[in-house]
Amino acid sequence: MPDIRHLSTQPMRAHLLTLHLRAGLPWLIAATLAGAVFLFLFTVLPGVQAIEFDLALDHDDFLRVYYTNTGSFDATRASAPVLAGPARARHAPYPKAGSFNRIRFDPGEQRGTARLYGMRVSSYFAPTLELGPRQIADLFVAGKPGVELRLAGDHVTITATVDDPFLVSKDRLYPRLVAPALAVALVWATVSGLVVRAWLAGRDTPARPRPDEPARMAALDGLRGYAALLVLADHTMGWFRGVGTSGVYIFFALSGFLLARPYIREPQRAWSLRELSAYLLRRFTRILPMYWTYLFVVFALTNRFDEALLHALFVAGSGHLWAIPQEILFYLLLPLLLLPLAACNRLGRWSPPLVVGALMLLWNRYGSTETVWLLGMNFIRLKFLLGVFLAGVLAAFAHEHLESRTPAPGQVLHRLWSPLGLVLLVFFVLCSTGRLYGDALVLGQRYFGLYGTLAALLVLCSVRADGAGTLLARLLTITPLRRLGVIGLSLYLLHPLVKSLIDALLFHYTSRHLHGLPLFLLTLAGTAALANWTHARIEQPAAAVTGQGRGRTPESTSRPDEESQKG
Repeated sequence: MPDIRHLSTQPMRAHLLTLHLRAGLPWLIAATLAGAVFLFLFTVLPGVQAIEFDLALDHDDFLRVYYTNTGSFDATRASAPVLAGPARARHAPYPKAGSFNRIRFDPGEQRGTARLYGMRVSSYFAPTLELGPRQIADLFVAGKPGVELRLAGDHVTITATVDDPFLVSKDRLYPRLVAPALAVALVWATVSGLVVRAWLAGRDTPARPRPDEPARMAALDGLRGYAALLVLADHTMGWFRGVGTSGVYIFFALSGFLLARPYIREPQRAWSLRELSAYLLRRFTRILPMYWTYLFVVFALTNRFDEALLHALFVAGSGHLWAIPQEILFYLLLPLLLLPLAACNRLGRWSPPLVVGALMLLWNRYGSTETVWLLGMNFIRLKFLLGVFLAGVLAAFAHEHLESRTPAPGQVLHRLWSPLGLVLLVFFVLCSTGRLYGDALVLGQRYFGLYGTLAALLVLCSVRADGAGTLLARLLTITPLRRLGVIGLSLYLLHPLVKSLIDALLFHYTSRHLHGLPLFLLTLAGTAALANWTHARIEQPAAAVTGQGRGRTPESTSRPDEESQKG
């Protein structure tokens, strides 16, 4: 007779094994990703971006630098030749790669003598190195027989009795950045583990129903569309160069407002690990698919793999991509901010906004690139604009306080939101840059604290303005403007590509460049068409993973779940 007890336990054991595997899978993925991220950053960072040689040759010849991270050199990773001669001068063979740590230096194509007086090595992630003759002699070895390297007082003499002489660096130009690589890897491991955990849990949880959207939240899509137009005007019309900074501040203030509001309503959510996992899943599935697609097209398809991976890990942010690492860092810091704010609720309802306001003022005053910096724009160190995000969080506190009160008919403050918002819309267009008045100063960058606070005030005005009939609400809920807000992420990422394509096509066929309003309108039309396609094919399928895209239409993208509106 078979052992019935043994048979009955087999399905239970299989079920328990499945549960254990599902519980361990997120952290297995996290550990694997952490290892891969650490290995990549350990190899690439800090990386050299530019080298300058102070030298003189005994004849006219061409210098060239080969670069690598692994130790092997080939012609695909070499600078363009730079002409040098008997006169002592500084020469900077420009590398094509984004980052490297070892070099091969060719001081000419013919035999002869070179005197190397010094080198300057620059990195985005480490201080500039000024190498003298002794350090150069210690760094390099002759790359082939017939080449001699000799220290001679204030310079190093390189003597070659063969053609195509070259030197090879014995070691990395910079030491490895172990601690930063490990820190970034651990952050990615933690985030990826929580995201996968939330995704697995969400597969078994049906999407919760959502009520109809409040009309006043619809204005935020239009506000995001307005911010996107500021960015496009910045990049296409010279007179408006700089207004895009204010557009990005509006994006940041919207992030602070929308992401903090659910936790202001329900502070206890800040203590839930499940809520934290779901929050990270929503945020990263919102940004990563479209962002990584853009990086693949722009960097990976052009063989700029190091740059692609550095941007994918949010370690770098060239050009307009500078805003993405800023957003991601705020996403990661917000849960850490919410925990003490939830605890402050016990001291009274005014304690959390006072803490946020004080932190905003302190950061705007004392925060600098010496405190926290992010690599952006033309690979320069940018200050983390935490104060702008916190201004949005403060606006969320103000909105919740005002929402709990019923304004009396004709109350002055209630009637001022719309005109104040309209004034701010005009202000950001006319007063963000001095170029309209003959001055190159970007006022939004100089007075970031003020402009960030005004951006948050504009968000608050947009939400508080009565959607039933105020001019501000009618303006921000115009369908084309709202649609630009819905596709705002794709619009922001893709517009430089479309602008470059339009410019290249016109110059190819007409030998002329387009400027001003015509370039703005063509770029807007082309980017909107492409962004609508990527939004439908990339962003919405990714949002469906977390339920953000279920049951949504272009005309009803603003929901009480504010995170579904953020983007």
